[in-house]
Amino acid sequence: MFYNYWIIAWRTLQKNKVYTFINILGLMAGIAAVLLLFRIVRYELSFNKNFEHYDRIVRIVAKDYNHEGKENLTVCTPLPAMDEMESISQFESMSRVKEAWLTLTIPNPNGGAPLKKFGMETGHTSLFVEPNFFKIFNVEWLAGNPQTALTEPATIVLTKSWAMKCFADLESAIGETVLIDNVIPVKVAGIIEDLSDHCDFTFPFLISYLTLKANPDYLQHHAEWGSCSTNDQVY
Repeated sequence: MFYNYWIIAWRTLQKNKVYTFINILGLMAGIAAVLLLFRIVRYELSFNKNFEHYDRIVRIVAKDYNHEGKENLTVCTPLPAMDEMESISQFESMSRVKEAWLTLTIPNPNGGAPLKKFGMETGHTSLFVEPNFFKIFNVEWLAGNPQTALTEPATIVLTKSWAMKCFADLESAIGETVLIDNVIPVKVAGIIEDLSDHCDFTFPFLISYLTLKANPDYLQHHAEWGSCSTNDQVY
Protein backbone atom coordinates (compact mmCIF):
# COMPACT_ATOMS: atom_id res chain seq x y z
CA MET A 1 0.00 0.00 0.00
CA PHE A 2 2.81 2.38 0.83
CA TYR A 3 4.31 1.71 -2.60
CA ASN A 4 1.04 2.70 -4.28
CA TYR A 5 0.90 5.94 -2.29
CA TRP A 6 4.46 6.73 -3.36
CA ILE A 7 3.65 6.12 -7.06
CA ILE A 8 0.55 8.34 -6.89
CA ALA A 9 2.49 11.12 -5.17
CA TRP A 10 5.33 10.90 -7.70
CA ARG A 11 2.95 11.07 -10.67
CA THR A 12 1.16 14.05 -9.12
CA LEU A 13 4.46 15.90 -8.67
CA GLN A 14 5.42 15.18 -12.28
CA LYS A 15 2.14 16.56 -13.58
CA ASN A 16 2.55 19.82 -11.60
CA LYS A 17 6.25 20.59 -12.07
CA VAL A 18 6.00 24.35 -11.41
CA TYR A 19 3.98 23.81 -8.25
CA THR A 20 6.41 21.08 -7.15
CA PHE A 21 9.43 23.31 -7.80
CA ILE A 22 7.94 26.19 -5.78
CA ASN A 23 7.14 23.93 -2.83
CA ILE A 24 10.55 22.24 -2.82
CA LEU A 25 12.28 25.63 -3.09
CA GLY A 26 10.20 26.96 -0.19
CA LEU A 27 10.97 23.88 1.89
CA MET A 28 14.70 24.26 1.21
CA ALA A 29 14.63 27.95 2.14
CA GLY A 30 12.74 27.19 5.34
CA ILE A 31 15.16 24.47 6.40
CA ALA A 32 18.14 26.72 5.61
CA ALA A 33 16.63 29.58 7.65
CA VAL A 34 16.00 27.30 10.63
CA LEU A 35 19.55 25.93 10.53
CA LEU A 36 21.01 29.42 10.24
CA LEU A 37 18.97 30.71 13.19
CA PHE A 38 19.94 27.64 15.22
CA ARG A 39 23.64 28.25 14.58
CA ILE A 40 23.38 31.95 15.44
CA VAL A 41 21.50 31.32 18.69
CA ARG A 42 23.82 28.46 19.65
CA TYR A 43 26.88 30.65 18.97
CA GLU A 44 25.55 33.54 21.06
CA LEU A 45 24.61 31.28 23.97
CA SER A 46 28.01 29.56 23.93
CA PHE A 47 29.93 32.65 25.12
CA ASN A 48 31.82 32.38 28.42
CA LYS A 49 30.79 28.78 28.98
CA ASN A 50 34.46 27.86 28.91
CA PHE A 51 34.51 29.05 32.53
CA GLU A 52 33.52 26.35 35.01
CA HIS A 53 31.22 28.56 37.11
CA TYR A 54 29.84 30.68 34.27
CA ASP A 55 26.30 30.46 35.66
CA ARG A 56 27.42 31.95 39.00
CA ILE A 57 29.66 34.74 37.71
CA VAL A 58 28.24 38.25 37.72
CA ARG A 59 29.53 41.71 36.94
CA ILE A 60 28.31 44.59 39.08
CA VAL A 61 26.03 46.88 37.11
CA ALA A 62 24.75 50.24 38.36
CA LYS A 63 21.84 52.44 37.34
CA ASP A 64 22.68 55.82 35.88
CA TYR A 65 20.44 58.63 34.68
CA ASN A 66 21.09 61.11 31.87
CA HIS A 67 20.03 64.76 31.82
CA GLU A 68 16.59 63.73 30.54
CA GLY A 69 16.08 61.37 33.47
CA LYS A 70 16.34 58.28 31.29
CA GLU A 71 17.72 55.25 33.10
CA ASN A 72 20.89 53.64 31.78
CA LEU A 73 22.93 50.70 33.01
CA THR A 74 26.67 51.09 33.48
CA VAL A 75 29.50 48.83 34.66
CA CYS A 76 31.24 51.81 36.23
CA THR A 77 31.91 51.24 39.95
CA PRO A 78 33.52 53.94 42.14
CA LEU A 79 36.65 52.69 43.88
CA PRO A 80 35.34 53.40 47.43
CA ALA A 81 32.27 51.29 46.60
CA MET A 82 34.59 48.40 45.77
CA ASP A 83 36.10 48.66 49.24
CA GLU A 84 32.63 48.43 50.80
CA MET A 85 31.78 45.37 48.71
CA GLU A 86 34.51 43.38 50.43
CA SER A 87 32.26 43.08 53.49
CA ILE A 88 29.37 41.49 51.55
CA SER A 89 29.30 37.90 52.78
CA GLN A 90 27.21 36.66 49.85
CA PHE A 91 30.19 37.09 47.52
CA GLU A 92 32.15 33.84 47.53
CA SER A 93 34.96 35.59 45.65
CA MET A 94 35.38 39.12 44.35
CA SER A 95 37.91 40.77 42.09
CA ARG A 96 38.39 44.37 41.09
CA VAL A 97 39.18 44.77 37.41
CA LYS A 98 40.50 47.74 35.47
CA GLU A 99 40.66 47.75 31.68
CA ALA A 100 43.73 49.35 30.12
CA TRP A 101 45.33 49.69 26.69
CA LEU A 102 49.04 49.33 27.33
CA THR A 103 52.23 48.51 25.47
CA LEU A 104 54.82 45.94 26.51
CA THR A 105 58.52 46.52 25.97
CA ILE A 106 61.29 43.96 26.32
CA PRO A 107 64.27 45.95 27.64
CA ASN A 108 67.79 45.36 26.40
CA PRO A 109 69.85 43.90 29.28
CA ASN A 110 72.91 45.63 27.83
CA GLY A 111 71.18 49.00 27.66
CA GLY A 112 70.28 50.91 24.53
CA ALA A 113 67.24 50.32 22.34
CA PRO A 114 64.68 47.78 23.59
CA LEU A 115 64.72 44.33 22.07
CA LYS A 116 60.99 44.27 21.28
CA LYS A 117 57.90 46.37 21.74
CA PHE A 118 54.26 45.38 21.28
CA GLY A 119 51.16 47.53 21.24
CA MET A 120 47.65 46.42 22.00
CA GLU A 121 45.96 44.78 19.03
CA THR A 122 42.58 45.98 17.82
CA GLY A 123 39.79 44.65 20.00
CA HIS A 124 42.13 43.54 22.78
CA THR A 125 42.14 44.93 26.32
CA SER A 126 44.64 44.23 29.08
CA LEU A 127 43.39 43.99 32.65
CA PHE A 128 44.57 44.84 36.14
CA VAL A 129 43.11 42.13 38.38
CA GLU A 130 43.29 40.76 41.90
CA PRO A 131 44.36 37.16 42.76
CA ASN A 132 40.70 36.19 43.28
CA PHE A 133 40.20 36.70 39.55
CA PHE A 134 41.55 33.19 39.02
CA LYS A 135 39.07 31.74 41.52
CA ILE A 136 36.22 33.27 39.55
CA PHE A 137 37.55 32.60 36.04
CA ASN A 138 39.36 29.29 35.79
CA VAL A 139 42.07 29.43 33.14
CA GLU A 140 44.61 26.85 32.06
CA TRP A 141 48.01 27.55 33.61
CA LEU A 142 51.11 26.65 31.64
CA ALA A 143 53.59 28.11 34.11
CA GLY A 144 53.40 29.85 37.46
CA ASN A 145 51.15 29.49 40.50
CA PRO A 146 47.63 30.98 40.35
CA GLN A 147 47.56 31.39 44.14
CA THR A 148 50.66 33.63 44.20
CA ALA A 149 51.16 34.93 40.66
CA LEU A 150 49.55 38.35 41.16
CA THR A 151 49.75 38.79 44.91
CA GLU A 152 52.64 41.26 44.68
CA PRO A 153 53.02 44.63 42.94
CA ALA A 154 54.91 44.77 39.65
CA THR A 155 53.87 41.29 38.47
CA ILE A 156 52.27 40.20 35.20
CA VAL A 157 50.76 37.04 33.72
CA LEU A 158 51.09 36.58 29.96
CA THR A 159 48.96 34.54 27.62
CA LYS A 160 50.81 31.85 25.68
CA SER A 161 50.73 33.76 22.38
CA TRP A 162 52.18 36.90 23.94
CA ALA A 163 54.81 34.97 25.89
CA MET A 164 55.98 33.42 22.63
CA LYS A 165 56.08 36.85 20.99
CA CYS A 166 58.08 38.38 23.80
CA PHE A 167 60.49 35.54 24.57
CA ALA A 168 62.15 32.58 22.91
CA ASP A 169 60.14 29.98 24.86
CA LEU A 170 57.72 29.71 27.77
CA GLU A 171 60.26 28.45 30.28
CA SER A 172 62.59 31.40 29.78
CA ALA A 173 59.76 33.92 30.22
CA ILE A 174 59.14 33.26 33.93
CA GLY A 175 61.01 35.76 36.07
CA GLU A 176 61.87 38.06 33.17
CA THR A 177 61.13 41.79 33.37
CA VAL A 178 59.05 43.74 30.86
CA LEU A 179 58.09 47.39 30.82
CA ILE A 180 54.53 48.72 30.75
CA ASP A 181 54.41 51.73 28.44
CA ASN A 182 58.23 51.96 28.70
CA VAL A 183 57.77 53.22 32.27
CA ILE A 184 56.70 50.58 34.81
CA PRO A 185 58.83 47.41 35.19
CA VAL A 186 56.90 44.23 35.96
CA LYS A 187 58.08 40.65 36.41
CA VAL A 188 56.51 37.73 34.53
CA ALA A 189 54.95 35.54 37.23
CA GLY A 190 52.86 33.18 35.11
CA ILE A 191 51.73 32.08 31.68
CA ILE A 192 48.21 30.93 30.79
CA GLU A 193 46.68 29.34 27.73
CA ASP A 194 44.99 31.65 25.24
CA LEU A 195 41.29 31.99 25.90
CA SER A 196 38.58 30.64 23.64
CA ASP A 197 37.13 32.86 20.91
CA HIS A 198 33.75 32.30 22.61
CA CYS A 199 34.73 34.53 25.49
CA ASP A 200 34.10 38.20 26.30
CA PHE A 201 37.66 38.62 27.57
CA THR A 202 40.30 39.54 25.00
CA PHE A 203 43.23 40.25 27.30
CA PRO A 204 46.76 39.41 26.11
CA PHE A 205 48.08 39.76 29.67
CA LEU A 206 46.97 40.40 33.25
CA ILE A 207 48.72 42.73 35.69
CA SER A 208 48.44 42.68 39.47
CA TYR A 209 45.97 45.21 40.84
CA LEU A 210 48.60 46.25 43.37
CA THR A 211 50.65 47.57 40.45
CA LEU A 212 47.75 49.88 39.65
CA LYS A 213 47.57 51.08 43.25
CA ALA A 214 51.33 51.68 43.30
CA ASN A 215 51.12 53.95 40.25
CA PRO A 216 47.84 55.87 40.75
CA ASP A 217 48.74 59.05 38.89
CA TYR A 218 50.19 57.44 35.79
CA LEU A 219 47.47 54.76 35.57
CA GLN A 220 44.61 57.12 36.56
CA HIS A 221 43.60 55.32 39.72
CA HIS A 222 41.37 57.88 41.46
CA ALA A 223 39.83 56.72 44.73
CA GLU A 224 36.98 59.22 45.04
CA TRP A 225 33.25 58.55 45.12
CA GLY A 226 32.67 61.09 42.38
CA SER A 227 35.22 59.53 40.06
CA CYS A 228 33.68 56.72 38.04
CA SER A 229 34.94 55.14 34.84
CA THR A 230 33.57 52.16 32.91
CA ASN A 231 37.14 50.86 32.90
CA ASP A 232 36.77 50.19 36.65
CA GLN A 233 34.65 47.10 37.18
CA VAL A 234 33.91 44.39 39.73
CA TYR A 235 33.26 40.66 39.21
